[in-house]
Amino acid sequence: MEEFDHDKEHPLEVEILSRDGSIREGYLVLSERTPQERVVRAVQAFFLWMLAALISLFIPMLHFILVPAFILVALFMGANGLFDVFKVESGEITCARCGTVNHIEAQNETYPIHIDCDHCDARMTAYRAAAGELTG
Repeated sequence: MEEFDHDKEHPLEVEILSRDGSIREGYLVLSERTPQERVVRAVQAFFLWMLAALISLFIPMLHFILVPAFILVALFMGANGLFDVFKVESGEITCARCGTVNHIEAQNETYPIHIDCDHCDARMTAYRAAAGELTG
C-alpha cells in the first residue's frame, strides 16, 4: 500500500450499483486519520463499552451475560478504532435512474456505502472500483 500524506485528500473511484442493476461510476474523497486521531477514537470506544459493562453490573441475573459481552465488545471496538485509517470527506455519486448528482457527506470508510437519491429516492450501493466486487 502506498504511503499517504495526512494533510492531503485522496480521490477514490467507486462503482455504483442501483437496484435495477445499472452500474455508474462516482468518486469519494478520502483522508487518512493521523495516528493520534486513531488512538483517541480507539480509547473513546473502549471506555464507552467498559462503561456499559460497569453499568450492567447492577442488572440482576443479566450481568452474568452482559458484563463479559460488553468487555469483549470493548476490546474489539478499541482494536477496530486503531485500524480505522481512512475517512470519507466528501464525494459525488450520479443516480443511475434519474441522473441527479448526489453529494456524500463525511463518514467512515466502510463498504458497501448505501445512498438514497435526493431526487427520486432510488437506493444505490457504492463499492470500491478496485475491489472487483462488481466486475470480477
